Amino acid sequence: MKEGSERRVEEPAAERAWRRLALGYAAGLAATILYANRDFYHDDAYITLRYARNLIDGAGVVWNPGEYVQGYTNFLHLMLVSGLGRLGIDLIVASRVVGMAALLSLVGVLMVWSWRGHAATRPRLGHVPTLLVMTSAPMLVWSVGGLEGTLFSMMVASGSLLFLLGLDGKLGAPAFVASGGCLAMSFLTRPDGILFLALSVGWLLVARRGRQGRRDLVGFLGGAALVALPYVVWQSIYYGDIVPNTFYAKTGAPLPLRLRLGWSYLVDYALTPPFLPLLLLASLAYVSAAKRWDKPLGYLSLSIAAYAGFIVVVGGDHMQAFRLFLPLVVLMSLALARASSTLIEGRGPLAVGVISAGLLVLATLQLSDRTINPRAED
Repeated sequence: MKEGSERRVEEPAAERAWRRLALGYAAGLAATILYANRDFYHDDAYITLRYARNLIDGAGVVWNPGEYVQGYTNFLHLMLVSGLGRLGIDLIVASRVVGMAALLSLVGVLMVWSWRGHAATRPRLGHVPTLLVMTSAPMLVWSVGGLEGTLFSMMVASGSLLFLLGLDGKLGAPAFVASGGCLAMSFLTRPDGILFLALSVGWLLVARRGRQGRRDLVGFLGGAALVALPYVVWQSIYYGDIVPNTFYAKTGAPLPLRLRLGWSYLVDYALTPPFLPLLLLASLAYVSAAKRWDKPLGYLSLSIAAYAGFIVVVGGDHMQAFRLFLPLVVLMSLALARASSTLIEGRGPLAVGVISAGLLVLATLQLSDRTINPRAED
């Protein structure tokens, strides 16, 4: 009995040491990647800055005074940058502050998620999403690139995690209300956030029936409407359209061409360190073989598949460092941690260390990959 008691005490301490070592290394790697790409700033960010400047100067949210055309797709990001600009902060600096603040908030959310609950029920690989997001070169590059990618990812992650809390029954209806609000904020940050909203509504319709299911659905829709409806009404009145002008340019190419380009974009990302899609597919195959699927993993997997499909349909993206995959970096990391937990059941602390070290080795390979380390635009 004493031996067993000592073993239970020793294992958490050893695993805690592995996690601290892994997080320490990840922080150093993140700083290295961030420093290497410190001069990166994308030209498209200046579109947002022009709208912000006109708003600050009193001309409104317009490209040219008196011309009400919505040539941006990142309303919330634009408002935050404009708010900092009103305080006298240079707009380029302001856009980077918003990006970095969103990244730090995202890492904070993942850390809280990984340490929630009692030590006995804490997921042994709960720190993996934090490691992968902290060291993601695309995430770090776009945190200083001037656009809304990290803010969008943070809103999607927050909404998805709150949705999972609702599925677990931890917070009940309030979790779904908050999830709807966060995912609606992702819609304000980028229009494709509506995909996560629609998927979550569909999940509640199919997977949660009865009185409780209806209550959860009403709560989710209420939270989403409270945030999104005022924006859509304002948008339709201010611009006379609820679809940004850039949508028409994005969907102008023939569908076969977009599908070919989008598939190539997806494959290129999958074959780029740390090979996150391939790792996830392998872990999901193991979970399927072991028949260990659960509702949270199903929800995450469906979200990933739906958004990956969207990326393929729109034809990928011309910008550096796989910008469109930023929200999927978070969701894939969460799904990978959940699925991989089945690999180390019944194993000692060394298993946690081996998996953590292996992931960090793959993350370190990013340093030599130019496609995800643009450093500065050519």
